[in-house]
Amino acid sequence: MHSSSTATPAGGGLPALGLIAMLDDWFRTLRIPMPMATWRKLPRSAAYKYEYINGYALISPRPACCNATLDFASFLKSPHLQSPDIRTRTMEESEWDALPPLMSMAFWRVTPFESLTDKRRLVAAKDCLLHTRSGGDGPLIPGACVIATQTDQQQPVGAALVTLRKPASGQDAPIPLLTWIFVHPWIFRRGIGQTLLAAVVQRLAAMGHHRMESCILLANPQSLAWHWAMGFSLMRDRLGLASLRRNQR
Repeated sequence: MHSSSTATPAGGGLPALGLIAMLDDWFRTLRIPMPMATWRKLPRSAAYKYEYINGYALISPRPACCNATLDFASFLKSPHLQSPDIRTRTMEESEWDALPPLMSMAFWRVTPFESLTDKRRLVAAKDCLLHTRSGGDGPLIPGACVIATQTDQQQPVGAALVTLRKPASGQDAPIPLLTWIFVHPWIFRRGIGQTLLAAVVQRLAAMGHHRMESCILLANPQSLAWHWAMGFSLMRDRLGLASLRRNQR
């Protein structure tokens, strides 16, 4: 891929909870008649709970996320693929309107967007981006939000949006969060995600930041793999356990 979806709640708390809250409106509950033998063979997604009740398969949303962190010093020391025909620039306020169609296409095979029609998926993309733009994921860091374009075009083919959140303890400095990063599906696997991430890290490091966080849906294995390849590590809680959060219904 890379179309990684990340988000954080405004004003503090764990970023995973904000991602679940933002996307929760776009998950669908399914109730399908089928024999139990068929239900047992259904493929499972980490974003859903599977039940069998009175001859019906009940598939209800229960998305889970993990939180990850990226150390800038380590990232900047490591070589990263840079796409030669891609340019990055700091995003302008006027470019917000170009992002919903791009996001809609980037996430067309990612839960929960994959279950929506093209029209509904575009509405969902507009809703998520408006939430971020209006501060729902914490204050934007405009100087760290980046657009990627092909060298011979001005239309964005990728974007990374970064917000700022207060740590859960309230004692440390606010932490940048990679809220959204996505690339047009026609040009996946050309290093554009890495190019965007490098541009974000360079900008944040110049502002005096030393790390940033991200939050990943467990039902998005491509995003999990991409974050690992980029050097993100799972965050640990006070008990030393990997930070996992699930929506409770």
